[in-house]
Amino acid sequence: MLRSRRPSVRLPSLPVGGGSDHKRRGGNVSHVWTAAKLVVVLLVCCVLSRKAYAYVDPGTGSYIFQVMIAFLVGGLFAVKVFWKKIKCYFNELLFKGKRQEKDEG
Repeated sequence: MLRSRRPSVRLPSLPVGGGSDHKRRGGNVSHVWTAAKLVVVLLVCCVLSRKAYAYVDPGTGSYIFQVMIAFLVGGLFAVKVFWKKIKCYFNELLFKGKRQEKDEG
């Protein structure tokens, strides 16, 4: 029985998550440049695009409607779960001055 031997190739290791090279470049500056490049490429693609001569089938509209409903229901569920924290935050924000006056007086 013959066995094939794979040549062992070692790839250079790259710094992951904040190596010394990342600190030298000034933090998250590289991420900003990457995002800016992506935006420029997308804008160029939108400006230079041609007509597609295509249509959107009814299934796509139905799917978009389902996604919108899912976002609405998910948002309402998040509000329900965090309602006490939301209520306490706004109570502290709105009635902060009244509490300080009450404590002083």
